[in-house]
Amino acid sequence: MLRRLVQLYIGLVLYGVSTALFVHANLGADPWDVFHLGVR
Repeated sequence: MLRRLVQLYIGLVLYGVSTALFVHANLGADPWDVFHLGVR
């Protein structure tokens, strides 16, 4: 159980970092990222 939780958190962090780099590089964004950026 603990191993799977660690894998989940690592995956979420990597997904967040990749999304941030994608938006920062002005390459576009996923639909939910556009929604999040518009809500801010």
